[in-house]
Amino acid sequence: NNRDYYADLGLNSNASPDEIKSAFHRLAKQHHPDRKGPEDNGDASEFRKVREAYEKLSDPDEKAAYD
Repeated sequence: NNRDYYADLGLNSNASPDEIKSAFHRLAKQHHPDRKGPEDNGDASEFRKVREAYEKLSDPDEKAAYD
């Protein structure tokens, strides 16, 4: 997988756990499907991308394997 999870959250690779969490909350609010109409599938896929990045980077073992 060549995705840059840090870039998905708008962060650089030395972001702290608090920065990762804060970026996720900000972007999740912005892209959450409940905030948009059902015709806006772009935000749903953006939300999934942000959620996946957060899940990967917020778990210490997953993050260590990714880094």
